[in-house]
Amino acid sequence: MRKSDIYEFAIKILGLYLVVSVIEHLREVISYATILIQLHDKPEQIGEFNQVPIFIVTLFNFLLLTTFAWLLIFKTRKLTSLICTKEDYSETTKLFADKKTIIEIAIILVGLMTVIWTIPEFAIKLKNYVYMSQNSFTTTMNDKTFLFIGGLKIVVGIIAISYAKSISSYVSKEKNNCVETDNE
Repeated sequence: MRKSDIYEFAIKILGLYLVVSVIEHLREVISYATILIQLHDKPEQIGEFNQVPIFIVTLFNFLLLTTFAWLLIFKTRKLTSLICTKEDYSETTKLFADKKTIIEIAIILVGLMTVIWTIPEFAIKLKNYVYMSQNSFTTTMNDKTFLFIGGLKIVVGIIAISYAKSISSYVSKEKNNCVETDNE
């Protein structure tokens, strides 16, 4: 089995996980669409709250997640080509791969999981923040902090994906140096 095959398998699994989030977000899209339909029939029930910006953010989030899931499931080879180097397609990985390879794969998977798990929650918090701001409610410092932390997690995930080979080389060397020091 090649190293690239392992990436493809893992990416497809992440795509399947994201399908669950897409289904959960479909419920929100339907809920806000229902509110907008009721707004035209009985505007007095909703009041003066403008629901259109919230619906747009919810719909955008749903479309973004659906696109991500589709890419992860059906465009796995293209995504793998962005992640993998030329050596990854020719390098066969044994069942017990060397430490550097395992660490590199783990770093990339952790980066992907961090990005994929953070985006849905980040989008929901962003939608809530837009809702609160749009309707002149006070936003708490907690809301702003979560948006900052969520954005930071996404950036860290992207950095982990982009620099996995360098990080794994550093971590592998550091572990090897500790082993050599212990043996002396």
